[in-house]
Amino acid sequence: MHFLLSSSVALIIYKLGYGFDQFIHQATEKVIIKQGVIYPKTLYYLGQYSLVIILSKIFMISSAIIDKLLVIILFSAFLPFVIYQSFKNLLKNESDAFSKKALNKSILHALPLIFLIFPFGFFIVTTPQNIANLFILITIFLALPYINGEKKYLLPLIILALTTLAIHPLAGIPVLIFLNFILLINFLKKSLISNRLKKFILSIFLLLSSISLPLIFLIYSFLSGLKINFSLIKQSELISLLYNLKFYFINNFNLFLDFTYFYKFNFYLIIFFSNIIIILFYYKKLRLFLPYFFSFLILFINFLILKFLFSFDFLINYEQNNYTQRILQISFYFLYPIILFGLVQFLKKLNKQKTYLKILFIIFISALITSSFYLSYPREDDYETSNLFNLTKADVETVKWIENDAQGNNFIVLSNQQVSASAIKKFSFKKYFDKQFYYSIPTSSYLYQYYLKMVNDSPKKEYIIKAMKKAKVKQGYFVINNYWWRFKKIVEEAKKTADSYKIIGPGKNVIFKYSLNKLSK
Repeated sequence: MHFLLSSSVALIIYKLGYGFDQFIHQATEKVIIKQGVIYPKTLYYLGQYSLVIILSKIFMISSAIIDKLLVIILFSAFLPFVIYQSFKNLLKNESDAFSKKALNKSILHALPLIFLIFPFGFFIVTTPQNIANLFILITIFLALPYINGEKKYLLPLIILALTTLAIHPLAGIPVLIFLNFILLINFLKKSLISNRLKKFILSIFLLLSSISLPLIFLIYSFLSGLKINFSLIKQSELISLLYNLKFYFINNFNLFLDFTYFYKFNFYLIIFFSNIIIILFYYKKLRLFLPYFFSFLILFINFLILKFLFSFDFLINYEQNNYTQRILQISFYFLYPIILFGLVQFLKKLNKQKTYLKILFIIFISALITSSFYLSYPREDDYETSNLFNLTKADVETVKWIENDAQGNNFIVLSNQQVSASAIKKFSFKKYFDKQFYYSIPTSSYLYQYYLKMVNDSPKKEYIIKAMKKAKVKQGYFVINNYWWRFKKIVEEAKKTADSYKIIGPGKNVIFKYSLNKLSK
């Protein structure tokens, strides 16, 4: 119930939808249901599409509703159960007196709740990456009984790993590395070959795994034609990165938010050093967890190689870190079981301590869970403003007005991603000019580049003329949202060159209309 309530806030508050990617995938699922196929055919994301469509057919519920609920229900129903069962299996073999007491059950029941100390923003909205990340976590915890000798878990682990790969390769490849690693360790334990050869085989596996993602990206770049280049990180960026490898303290005289953002800004350092401390204290008990720590190291090396040596030139500047950041996030998932194991050991000792120490621990864990909840959702405060938006009624009215005003003529729209998402939600993948969608997505498209020029430089008519000529249309629209930081200035400048304009809602969005014939005179 805690998982369900914690992950449902965005679903309840943002009734029209939150984020951007989910609208693309919901529209894709509708097309597949209607036509049986969507072009161009791709292997990635098929896991989510298949799951949503099958569930939609079974329960006779619209795919959009299934899509909205999917990751929230999976997160709430399966992850706490898997965490509980995995540690129950692990602790039943402990020989100390603690394992025979009722307190053992209390701690096991508390563990899933304690897991919520880790921010769970990936699990509040359904996208392939988010579902795949959830399946990674389920696989990670479900592997504990298998590593502990429960061979019946092997088949579920294989199914989960392959499903994750089908949902999103960027998540599937790390989980396959992890699964193959624990399978290799089991094989080498039983093998009669020399220890020297075992170490050699293991070393080769670790080496190849540590460069696997860069190699796969290079192969993908060659096959797809998307540009990925070798690019050494600039010295200034490296110095800045090394300088930031320290704990960041913040003091704005707000106890809760100071604590929350200390946790956010230092999250990876806290998790890493907590793991080091736990390993040093409980090394003998942590042999089962060594595959987790080595999997973290493998993925972290992959992250460093991609971060320092690769440039994803097919993405716009502010999205080029997306892939490497996702790998970094996934790598730290493999440290979560070690953290929970350390907390189990700590709770054993805390049980023998005075009541006030127990109360202090409860307050501390509660503060972490509250901070994690706060950080898992979009926010605007004195510390940080989230660059995440929800779909609004004004966005929906905007795309409807444009569609009616165009009167069946071909046109393009320069807008932000949320307005484009609204168009996809309302009209699906209605119109393309060559391979360019008639709204300015994806962010790598030429229409989006012209949109950025309109909002970052100036809403010059020459930009939209070039966009219309390239798309071979005679009608274009430029949409600016009132939350854009230069909204008032852009509106005043655009009014001078546009043929006409339309204000949607109480000044929420402003639509500017341009005609190529009129502008060309």
